[in-house]
This record gives sequence, C-alpha cells and structure tokens, in this order.
Amino acid sequence: MCRNDLRALGGLVAFKVAVIATFILLGGSLYKLGYVWDAEIYMRIATLGYLPIWSNASDYVFAPLFPFLISLSHLGYAGALLIANMFALGTIYLIYKLSNLAAALLFGAVPTFLLFGSVAYADSMMLFFLVLAYYSYVKDNYLVMWGAVTFSFLSKYVALLAVPLFFCLFVWKLRSTQLDAKVSSVIWGIGGGIIPI
Repeated sequence: MCRNDLRALGGLVAFKVAVIATFILLGGSLYKLGYVWDAEIYMRIATLGYLPIWSNASDYVFAPLFPFLISLSHLGYAGALLIANMFALGTIYLIYKLSNLAAALLFGAVPTFLLFGSVAYADSMMLFFLVLAYYSYVKDNYLVMWGAVTFSFLSKYVALLAVPLFFCLFVWKLRSTQLDAKVSSVIWGIGGGIIPI
C-alpha cells in the first residue's frame, strides 16, 4: 500500500466519521443509528441464534454471516455498527482501487449507501464482497472471486443473483484468453446450456 493509498483511505475514513458526527450533532445517537429497522433482528440472531422455524420463520430470510460476526465481536450493537461501517469503508476503498479517488468519494456520498452503510445492516458487507469479487476478476484471481461471491451470498441471499453474472464473466475471460481447448469445451459444455452468452 503506497502513501497515496493511505491518504485516500484516511480521507474516506474522515468522510464517514463526519457523516456519523453530523447525525449525532443533529440530535441522533449511536444507539438510534445502530438499532433501526432490521438491525433489531440481526441483533436477536446474533445473541440468541436462529429461533425454531415454527416460532419465528422470518429469521431465516436473514443470512448468517453478519449476525455471526456480531456475535464474535461481543460488542452488541456497537459491534454491528463497527462491522457495517468497516465493510462500507472497504467497499469505497476497493472502488478507489478499481478507478480513482473521485469515483470512490462520489460512490461513498450516495445517500442510500451512506444510510445502509452506516446502520447495522448486512448490505455494506454484501456490497463489499461483490466489489471484491469484481476486483478479483479484474486481477485474474478467480479463487478469490468465487470465494467473495460465496461470502456475499452468506451476507445477503439476494447476492445469489450475481452468480450468473460472475459465471458469464469467468467463461468470457476463459474464451478470450484462449486457454486449453479441452478446459474451455468442458466449461462450455457444462455452462453453455445453463447460461447462453
């Protein structure tokens, strides 16, 4: 990591802290910021685990990775806030690595990202893993790409919709790099009938 990267990351952290400080100065609190909407369910899953399906089936629509990390932190809703914000900052940093500082700051300033990246939600974690998957794809690191896609799904189940996209990108890159014809034909044989390109 070079000096410019550290400066950019410091700027992104300062931006995020300024947003949270503004919320607090306007009469909010960290508790209100961290314990809204679905955050209460994430906290309940983190402390009690998934309740039996016959008593509370709605818990099962929430993927397990975020509550698991909250329970590992032993910090309650403060840990949930810390985890969500760290993944939000990580997402902004990966966008910086993919493009430039202006794009990263612009993405970080999008109101919905500011909101869902600041509360105790798994959205920033899912987005981080999806951007990491794309970053790994660009860097030709397919093992990390598929691992990141898997972790994005474990963060929020809706990330399963990204699997066909990454499969198509993966197959497209295999075709364009002229890898071994046998490997390419096996992949096309398996995936060609599922996802036509």
